[in-house]
This record gives sequence, C-alpha cells and structure tokens, in this order.
Amino acid sequence: MTNDIENVVEEKAQLVEWAEPPHPVRYKRSNVDWASIADALRANPGEWAVVARNVNPSSVTHMRQGRLKAFEPAGAFEASGQGRNENGQTAELYARFVGIPEVKSKSTVDAQWSPSEPETKIVMLETAEETVDLSM
Repeated sequence: MTNDIENVVEEKAQLVEWAEPPHPVRYKRSNVDWASIADALRANPGEWAVVARNVNPSSVTHMRQGRLKAFEPAGAFEASGQGRNENGQTAELYARFVGIPEVKSKSTVDAQWSPSEPETKIVMLETAEETVDLSM
C-alpha cells in the first residue's frame, strides 16, 4: 500500500515544474508627448503611423477609447499594438485619426417618432458617413 501512495505522489509531482515566477512587469509612466502625436495624426487623417515604441500595452486601448485626453473623443482614433519586447511592452504602436462622428441632435430623432404608434419607435443615427436604422 505504501508503494502505491508513493507512486501516485511521484506521478503527480511530475505533472508540474517547480520554479520561481519571472519578475513582475512594472510599467513606468510614459514620457511620450501624446498631445503632439494626436495633433500630427489629425493633420493626416486616415494615415497610419508608428507613434511610439516600447510602451505600456494598455496604451492601445486608452487611445481607442479616448482615455488619453489627447485622443478624445472615443472612436476618433484607431490604434494597433504590434509585438512585445522582453519586458512585456508593446514593441510598436501604430495609430491613425479616423474622424469624429457627428450625431444628429435629440430633437431631430424625437421628431421622427409618432405617438400614434406606441409599440414602434424609429431611431435614426446619422454619422458623417452613413445613416443607421435602429428600429425598436
């Protein structure tokens, strides 16, 4: 019986590799001039550019969602991080300015709804490039 227990313990011990984890990744505050980069991208709409190297991977999301003040409002910029360096940072950060969507005022949307049809409300969302029907 003792041999069976020892065999099971030995088999389970072979399922794992005992090792210390690598050092945790600690990102430093960026010294990138995001405002100047955003201005340059606005001056060349639609053009992709490498805007930073070896930056925090969350920079991609922050740019897309407008969390970095220079890249407001959300959706005005597209960003793509390519590769990681040995420290876990994004090797190259690409970005471009795609424009700020224009939305019609609330009064225009409400004017399209008829109170005689309480079950149906038609909402039209217009951007600079297309009209989207969001019928409910």
